[in-house]
Amino acid sequence: MYDGDDVDMDTSDYQKLKKLGLKLIPKGQMIDALLEMSYIYEELHMEADFHPNDLNGYMAALVMNHIIFDEKCTDFSKEWFFGEKSDRLAASYAQVIDGLHGDSEQEKWEELRKICKIADNLDM
Repeated sequence: MYDGDDVDMDTSDYQKLKKLGLKLIPKGQMIDALLEMSYIYEELHMEADFHPNDLNGYMAALVMNHIIFDEKCTDFSKEWFFGEKSDRLAASYAQVIDGLHGDSEQEKWEELRKICKIADNLDM
């Protein structure tokens, strides 16, 4: 479930699911945090569309990884993030990197670290 799913659910249904151990993925909170970090709507969505772009999806994946596997993305190494990627992921990966604020690799790395700190602190 994503945060906000409970808006369409009866409170008792939501509570039953929580009692079963279902965790919420606070993706909406991540998007709010990115907007507070000066990212604009157009940087987080496909061109002329409301669907998330690769940067938005990647940030959601960081939050999901943290919630589901209890792993902190601040533990990821710079080499992991800026290392070589497979051809299959190269195009979307390049869009993720290009979407981060900052010009140099170091600035983009520092920006990712800020985002990871936020993602690591989101917990439902």
